Amino acid sequence: MTIEPLFATLDQRIEAALFAASRPLKPERLSEMMPAGADVAGAIERICAFWKGRGIEVVHEGGGYMMRARAELLPAEARLGSGRRLSEQAVATLAVIAMHQPVTLKQIETVRGVKLGRVVLDALVDAGLVEVVGRRRGTGAAAAYATTAKFLERTGLSSLSDLPTPEEAFSLDLSDR
Repeated sequence: MTIEPLFATLDQRIEAALFAASRPLKPERLSEMMPAGADVAGAIERICAFWKGRGIEVVHEGGGYMMRARAELLPAEARLGSGRRLSEQAVATLAVIAMHQPVTLKQIETVRGVKLGRVVLDALVDAGLVEVVGRRRGTGAAAAYATTAKFLERTGLSSLSDLPTPEEAFSLDLSDR
């Protein structure tokens, strides 16, 4: 069945806009795209209800909305990488950065207990998952790293507060059952 754009419902138009968006669309922007007086908030509510519990979800972040695949249903490499698989070393480093940010290379090495090559950090920066957020004072002015909005997007987190604390993470039972 073909729907002529002129006869598409408000819900269909907003759903299409959310699906096509590469970044969250604010309700104000959606209102500008729709006919005057359109109930954008009601349409978003109905669309959220329709997609709840499915493989695609409507996410609210940064004051806007967009549709994407539910992160918890994707393989880890699809959630974190930019098309390429992250090494175990990169995933472990990313976890340390996420839980202790902002953090320097030396601090990452201390937490992990291993020497870390710059290539791992460079790969995470290239993937857009971490960024340099400043420099520490003192000898060498070491770069401080933190996660990016893309990290939150790829992991399906709304904010960093959704991460476990280091204490909670260490107490998790990760043994195979």
